[in-house]
Amino acid sequence: MISRLLSMRAFVALGAAMLALTMAACSSALFSSGPRPSALAGEWIDLRKTTSTDSSLWILAPNGDDESRRVSVGSDGNRHVSTRHYGFWYLSGSLVDSSRRICFKKSPRFGGTCVPFELDSAQGRRRLTVHGYQGAHSTSDRVLIAVLR
Repeated sequence: MISRLLSMRAFVALGAAMLALTMAACSSALFSSGPRPSALAGEWIDLRKTTSTDSSLWILAPNGDDESRRVSVGSDGNRHVSTRHYGFWYLSGSLVDSSRRICFKKSPRFGGTCVPFELDSAQGRRRLTVHGYQGAHSTSDRVLIAVLR
């Protein structure tokens, strides 16, 4: 009787593990449907949040990760770097489509927030203007300049 009970628990545990793996695979498959063009992927300087001693970067990774990086110089003169993973990004539409949107998701399981953008060049550098971006404290247009490598 005990061995039968143990085998039933093992069967239930195996079923739960299979269900979890299937759900994770489906979430990932649903998320991967949006393209991440190389024209948008990269590190971008957020002009609104950058000063001579404190830089704020948006990192739109080619694999879809959406991160921010803050680089600051402390009163001790040392450089401090912190990185935060926000979620994921992808393109809705195509780069040449006037109704294109850049979309941000906190998790593959939840819907994204998509906002219009412009991509052009200013003084020989790529410039990304994200319209109506909702930050932690306000909604505004954000102007980002590509990091030179």
